Amino acid sequence: MKNLRKKLFFIIGGIIITATLIILGYNSYNIRLNEKMNRQVFRHSLMVSMGVIEDAMESVENMLIIDTQKDAALKNIIKRTNSIDLHLALIQKKEEFITELKKYQALDGMFLYDNKNKIYVGEAGEAVPYEMHTAVKEHAEYVIQYFEKGMVGDEWAAVRIDEEYYLIRMTKEKSVYICAWMKPEHLTRNFEEPENEDVRYLLCDQEGENLIPAEDIVKEAPDADYVMIGQAKYNVIRYTSPSRGFSLEMLIKENKNQEIFRYMIVSAALILCMGCFILFAVWMLVKEEILGTFDHMMLKKTLEENKARLQFLQLQINPHFLNNCLSLIRNLVLFEQYDEVENAVLLLSDYTRASFQPDIMITLEREIEQVSYWYELQKLRMNNRILIDIQTEDEVLEEKIPTMLLHTFAENSVKYFTRRNETIRIRITAGYKRSADGRKCIAIVITDNGAGFQEDVLRKLRQGEEITDRTGMKHIGISSIMKRIQILYDGNASVEMRNEESGGAGIYIILPIRGEVKEI
Repeated sequence: MKNLRKKLFFIIGGIIITATLIILGYNSYNIRLNEKMNRQVFRHSLMVSMGVIEDAMESVENMLIIDTQKDAALKNIIKRTNSIDLHLALIQKKEEFITELKKYQALDGMFLYDNKNKIYVGEAGEAVPYEMHTAVKEHAEYVIQYFEKGMVGDEWAAVRIDEEYYLIRMTKEKSVYICAWMKPEHLTRNFEEPENEDVRYLLCDQEGENLIPAEDIVKEAPDADYVMIGQAKYNVIRYTSPSRGFSLEMLIKENKNQEIFRYMIVSAALILCMGCFILFAVWMLVKEEILGTFDHMMLKKTLEENKARLQFLQLQINPHFLNNCLSLIRNLVLFEQYDEVENAVLLLSDYTRASFQPDIMITLEREIEQVSYWYELQKLRMNNRILIDIQTEDEVLEEKIPTMLLHTFAENSVKYFTRRNETIRIRITAGYKRSADGRKCIAIVITDNGAGFQEDVLRKLRQGEEITDRTGMKHIGISSIMKRIQILYDGNASVEMRNEESGGAGIYIILPIRGEVKEI
């Protein structure tokens, strides 16, 4: 009886300790997983937000360029035939500024400055304080000097006026300058939630200098991972625009519950040390039942995670390509090329509809159809300076392959093609072949006439490492494809990347046929 009590004591004590550790471990794992997923969500949100800012900048740039070319009032100001015509032209220009400010919500103000005759005409948005507009007016010549010194050129630049930053975009015709300006804090106000003090946004220039007034923020370095606001610590998630160089930062207040939980982990560790023997005894009694149940749970969880990862990876569409297509359609409308507008809209509709399909695997025929939509859009953008040759065996068209497989590698060939005046040539072939052990496989080859892979990039791709550029931006296209192939085929597929002897890059893909693909 006494021995039985001891056994029961050991078993019950072991069960309590084990349950405590499992709960604490599970919660710790969930916190780390949530932190990782939240950072991914926040970073994706920053990418989308920066895309909105880039679109606003590009729209204003296009407006400045087109208006300067077609602006009759500007020509009258430059000619200055008589004082009446000049006065009427200045009035007309002021009215045009008012119209443009109503059209572009992100735009805070515009002004025209005749450097030769010292004439200023400007307007500001309705929400812009009078003092701000006055500061810009009084520093118009200062802004012009920036332009003349090359500090404000064909890109947006941050100019400091009266201890505040303004984003400036300038064009020049003869001695007349036309300037559009925006306040950085106005660009981020659409992302801010006034009632949420746990999240702040900052917009920084190419050197990491904060452009938004924030005297309460203490940052040790421009690229610091955290800042202090009062006594609170805020983690920094940063996304840098590869085309503009500006950085959008999200400041997220650190969760105090995580610190409390760390103390709980320490306490649990002490309990673990005290109950090691009890846990070992219980484990010896029930290990087979626990292992069987645990393996089943982990297998189910792994399959669910893999399916979610695949869907997340395949939906990472390049926002810059969509932005470029929308800019193309806008330019076609401006030049009244309506047939091309209709064709571009239909192609973009087909392309996006196919891209957002939830299927993880699709037939080779459907993938080629998706590539054809993308190809026709690229021909419109690049004035037919692209040629794709696709050759496949009829039987292989019904075989299933990972979604976006051909599209990703073809897009990569266009993205890194550096020979401006040459035609991009991409060749895709697909058919059957036998593997070394006699199994029937799908063989896909994609080649181009570009400069090929850089040696360090090729080495990283072969080793499965992530590729980052000088701005810290990760290039996830090929990495996503490689991860999806690894998950789907469980190591039974192969992807070889190399530089061809004749020039250009070569991708050689071997995939098991449909019956040998792992079910998810």
